[in-house]
Amino acid sequence: MTKLREEGWFDEAIGIVNQMDKQGMEITNNVLLCLLQEAIKRKDLKQGKELHRLTKNHNLESDTFLGTFLIRFYSTCGLLAEAIEAFTKVTEMSVYTWSAMISAHVKLGKPEDGLKVYKQMLQQSDLVPEENVFVATLEACSAIPSLEDGKEVHKFILEHKCEHKCVTNINIGCALIEMYSECGSFEEARKVFERLPKRELVLWNSMIGCYARFNRVPDALRLIEVLQQERLKPNDATFGNILKACARSQDLEQGKLVHARITECQFDTNLAVANALMDMYAKCGNLDGFHSVLYKLRHRDSSTWNQVANGYMQLGDNMSGGQLRGHIQREATMLSDVFVSLLNACCKGGNIDEMKRLHASAVGCMKLDSLVGTTLVDAYLKSTKLHEARRVFDKWTTKPLSMWNLMIGGYAQQSLCDDALTLLKMMLQEADVKPSEDTFLCILDVCLGSTDLGVGKEIHSCITKSGLGQNARLEKALEEMYERCANIVKAQEA
Repeated sequence: MTKLREEGWFDEAIGIVNQMDKQGMEITNNVLLCLLQEAIKRKDLKQGKELHRLTKNHNLESDTFLGTFLIRFYSTCGLLAEAIEAFTKVTEMSVYTWSAMISAHVKLGKPEDGLKVYKQMLQQSDLVPEENVFVATLEACSAIPSLEDGKEVHKFILEHKCEHKCVTNINIGCALIEMYSECGSFEEARKVFERLPKRELVLWNSMIGCYARFNRVPDALRLIEVLQQERLKPNDATFGNILKACARSQDLEQGKLVHARITECQFDTNLAVANALMDMYAKCGNLDGFHSVLYKLRHRDSSTWNQVANGYMQLGDNMSGGQLRGHIQREATMLSDVFVSLLNACCKGGNIDEMKRLHASAVGCMKLDSLVGTTLVDAYLKSTKLHEARRVFDKWTTKPLSMWNLMIGGYAQQSLCDDALTLLKMMLQEADVKPSEDTFLCILDVCLGSTDLGVGKEIHSCITKSGLGQNARLEKALEEMYERCANIVKAQEA
């Protein structure tokens, strides 16, 4: 099992444990834990749910470690209700179980509920909170934001001393600084920083970010000098927080000062810092500064090109298209996701002509995979260029479901129900993929406003043939369609 996992044969490992399950063999919690870790890493919802099923089958849902990892798994996949269900099945909570549940609420946009879980732990458990719990809870306070609750957590840490180590813990210190900063209490953040006896770079970065958030950029730069005097070296995060603040306030003069300091520290060719610099110049509306950073880079990755696309869109530069085409032609090895970003930038900017030129420039110099094809269809449809979208669609030999849905939906949105139905029938007859719920819903939406009951019946027949006749949402949509058509007929007869 371990060998399979190390070699990345995750699906095969799942197959083995399924066979063990069918043969009535025991599956230990350690085996499931190893596989759950891999499912979390991969964000593999299908296989993760299968592991959860096996956990239930072998009566291991109450296991502390498995329950904790199930919470983390569902949190990673964005499923809060499932994470909560896994939490309720655990009989003996550990501090990691509680912290996983708090983090799940914060991560999935429910920080207030995460804070309630923390308070529930204090009331219902004899466990003493540790680092993970405090960090997760302080993140909840930051996200709300709630200075009052944050101070209560801080007070608890100090009063209970939590074996003392939490009082001086770097991660807790960073979380406290972040909390006070987000809650608008600069002085309290500074006090936390000054009281910590050991200051690692991550703590300095948190405090520098705090100065920047309060638009105290000169103080933040001076703090960088102090950390260097402490024989620490800044990293990309050190400058990233300051640049974000300059970008947010659109303070070009301060941004230029930061840029000068970055150059002195020889970080101007660091890709993460360069991306942040371009973002700052774009938000400040400074094309020259933007170009000065871009052209100094000898190596560019996908994140850089994504920033280039976003930057040109923000700047609204009329020459952006020519610049972008030149980059595509010179760097033919660019990734498809980068090209997708460039297309989306042109589409959002309403520059359909430039998008067409980008499309033409890319042909022959990069691999046009299904992601690129789907994005092109989507971009042309959003620009109301139905015929161009169809030409791209027809040229793709292997079409993913998303491309079919976009094209069918494009016809439907323009009330071309017959064309949408024709394409649906083609999909049923020729395509390697089968229609989904969304495929039919977009057509039925059009038919709701149509008097053509025959078209509605044809779609109903297609739904039945596709095996989705028992789908609840489709059944409801069909009922609405038939009711609407009947009402229209009655009105016409009257």
